[in-house]
Amino acid sequence: MSIPEFQKRVFIFGAGASVNSGAPLMTNFLDKAEYLYRGLMVDRNYVSQIHAKEHFQLVFEALDSMQSLHSKSNIDLDNIEDVFGAFEIANIIKQLGSFPTDKIEGLSMAASILIAYTLEHTCEFKRGANGFMPQGDYRRFIEDLIKDSVLEKDGTRLFQNNTFITFNYDVCLDAAIHYHGFKIDYGLRDFTEPSAVKLFKLHGSINWAECLDSNCGQMFAIDLSDYVPKLLNACSRQVQAPITDYLFFTPEYHEYRIKYNVCNCANAARKYKPVIVPPTWNKTSSHQKVRNVWKHAAEALGEAEYIYVIGYSLPETDVFFRLLYALGSESGTRLKKFLVINPDETARSRFDKIVSQGRIHRYDFKKEYFSDSIDTLFDCE
Repeated sequence: MSIPEFQKRVFIFGAGASVNSGAPLMTNFLDKAEYLYRGLMVDRNYVSQIHAKEHFQLVFEALDSMQSLHSKSNIDLDNIEDVFGAFEIANIIKQLGSFPTDKIEGLSMAASILIAYTLEHTCEFKRGANGFMPQGDYRRFIEDLIKDSVLEKDGTRLFQNNTFITFNYDVCLDAAIHYHGFKIDYGLRDFTEPSAVKLFKLHGSINWAECLDSNCGQMFAIDLSDYVPKLLNACSRQVQAPITDYLFFTPEYHEYRIKYNVCNCANAARKYKPVIVPPTWNKTSSHQKVRNVWKHAAEALGEAEYIYVIGYSLPETDVFFRLLYALGSESGTRLKKFLVINPDETARSRFDKIVSQGRIHRYDFKKEYFSDSIDTLFDCE
């Protein structure tokens, strides 16, 4: 592919972009999780897995209690995002079918651990000369993007001019960028670093953690240099503790946090949870913890000359993204191209509706998989 000399390009990734890296789709996520849960129930060799097992068990108990709701509502009990959203709402109204009220409060944490654990044990990584890289399309995409990036006079490449926005919780895209030595700015603070690659994860990430101490609540990203090697070992079962247990339950991780001074909490017995935010109607309140991420994403959309949407189907329920795009894209920047790559033809009409008439001639929809589009992605420029 050949990339012309321009400054502002935004890539938006949905679950379809992570499939070839091993991550399950939202519609079969719980099937993968159930498979892992069955293994946890019979595996007695890894004592630390008791934590993950308890969380999996709580989620599936809640799912069983929700069967009676299925006939009265349109909740898709096979879709992890629908289920996670239902858990969040249940925590507000303190009611979830026949599920015990005293257990409802723990469902959000349990779902976060289930999501993190499932992604950690399904995404595929391999060793490379510079560390660990993901399998699948992200690796080839980032390699090609770096190779063909415009060179500055001093020989450095302008890869940092690309902004990445994703709805995915996994770290496959992160690892592909990190493998090539680029520092990543997730947009968790009020400001961003000019020299870092901007990767804004709108629904959180399995390598983000939040302190559960009521007097702290600090949120931070775990450095990929520490996270990915342990993730690879957990997937290959070369270490006793799976990565989720290591990060959120073991004393070793408390020492890691103190070493890197990533939490100012004075509580030595502090506990943490993954920052996994459900895509529900309640985003305006529950997403306060990632408000900086959304703010930076909106700014990037407003400055973008080229927008590429890959593997994201824009579900009807995601009104929030429609508003984010509408508000974020209101700027003086002249949009040159808005390209959607998705094998699902039904997504076309939904994107047609959010593209204004003034920009319709700049808009294109390609019914393709991510893997098939990489080599020709920028031909339209």
